[in-house]
Amino acid sequence: MANRFVLNTISYHGSGAIKEIPGELQRRGYKKIFVCSDPDLVKFGVTAKVTDELDAAGIAWSLYSEIKPNPTIQNVKDGVEAFKAAEALPEDTFSHQVAKKKTVKKLVNEKSKYIRSVKPLLDARRQLTEKENYAHLDDIRERYNDAKAHTDAEYEARRIEIERLEEERMADIERRKQERMAKKNGK
Repeated sequence: MANRFVLNTISYHGSGAIKEIPGELQRRGYKKIFVCSDPDLVKFGVTAKVTDELDAAGIAWSLYSEIKPNPTIQNVKDGVEAFKAAEALPEDTFSHQVAKKKTVKKLVNEKSKYIRSVKPLLDARRQLTEKENYAHLDDIRERYNDAKAHTDAEYEARRIEIERLEEERMADIERRKQERMAKKNGK
């Protein structure tokens, strides 16, 4: 049974975890995958377990298997070049998002007259949304005040009970003191 962990990235652990890879990649919209491995994992068929699942799901992939322990700068540069050559970037990478924003900004500038005419409508829509969000504010305030009053009443009842117990304790101490004095004077 595979266990899913979400930290900075999503990790699957346990039996069947490899079978979860294609589904996760498809949910993220990846079309081509860049698989990194070292020569020994390829040699012993460990990497093939992953690539076989990708093949079965019809996901294109590219393999870079020249990873070395304690990689040199050249080894890292070679890996970066292999990644670029694989064209495995998803469409929602930072560079694609920047390009989309530039396109939207250009369209907005071209259509600024239209945007200015629509702005009052958008402002009204925003205000309606805010009004809907705050529609239950009075009810929430009332519940808060009720809970606060109930808590204050409980606090006051506890305070009174503590004072009563303290008075009883002081009276008991005074009584014992009187008994000791009477016993002492009676000897």
